[in-house]
Amino acid sequence: MARMADDTIFWIALANAPGVGPATFDALCRRFGGPDGVFAARPDELDRVTGLRADTAVALREPGPLLDAARRMADELGREGVRVVTAVAPEYPAALRDLRRPPPVLYVYGPLTASDEPGFAVAGSSTASDRGRQIARRSGGELAEAGWTVVSGYARGVDEEAHRGALEAGGRTVLVLPTGVRSFRLRDKLGRFAEEVGGRITLVSECPPDDAWSSRAAVLRDRLIAALGRGLLVVEARPDGGTMITFRHAVRMGRPAYVVRYRRAPSGATGNRVAIRAGGIPVRSMAELRNVVRARTLPRKAPKAVQGDLF
Repeated sequence: MARMADDTIFWIALANAPGVGPATFDALCRRFGGPDGVFAARPDELDRVTGLRADTAVALREPGPLLDAARRMADELGREGVRVVTAVAPEYPAALRDLRRPPPVLYVYGPLTASDEPGFAVAGSSTASDRGRQIARRSGGELAEAGWTVVSGYARGVDEEAHRGALEAGGRTVLVLPTGVRSFRLRDKLGRFAEEVGGRITLVSECPPDDAWSSRAAVLRDRLIAALGRGLLVVEARPDGGTMITFRHAVRMGRPAYVVRYRRAPSGATGNRVAIRAGGIPVRSMAELRNVVRARTLPRKAPKAVQGDLF
């Protein structure tokens, strides 16, 4: 992403223009020098942009409604405590720059500080087995006790248990959402507990604030989880599920990706073997995981076998 003038209203307006995703946002800003330059472009200049959708071009030629909506959104979000973090803001997570197309705008509720940079991602099935959920919760606690911020997607099953384990251990956790921040509600299981943990939960989304869940947003969310974690733990995965998308992004970015290797794999963990064959690093017990996450530099090979209960 090229460095651009940080005028948040223009960033919000362009990010919420019809047909504008990270790739189109980046291409337009590179061509016109930044979001403000996009909105200052003449109609004939916009007409020369290859591949620009017709509805996008129409919205940018007459930008008044987009800019007015962005101003209203900024005012409303500010009153609700939601921060709009652009890609050039100091608060923007440096880890996201490892993505080929980092999101130009994030909507953030809760603290997001430099101390969250040592994030560790946890991913797994929303229909995980009882064993998988137990491992996720214990793993979240181990990560928090080792000083990591636990990053996951707050889906039911593995994600939810990892978040809860981190909070129960006194740590912090980042919920990366496949919805807008204003469409999100904490489920009862964590919602009641959330009242006790103050500023230790942070919501992060690249979706427009009022967007409902969609499969596309869920897929995009998976890449953010992988990027925000300096390492990834796959607890329980299906070969064709979202967890494998997160795993592939982590491997592509050079993140060490650890995979639970079960003695007797649950039926929903057939993707674990696939991930290990694709370069995932097997961990066989909580003791081995504990040694991994307490290391100053995350190991990139299977940890030394440790006596303890095997997964």
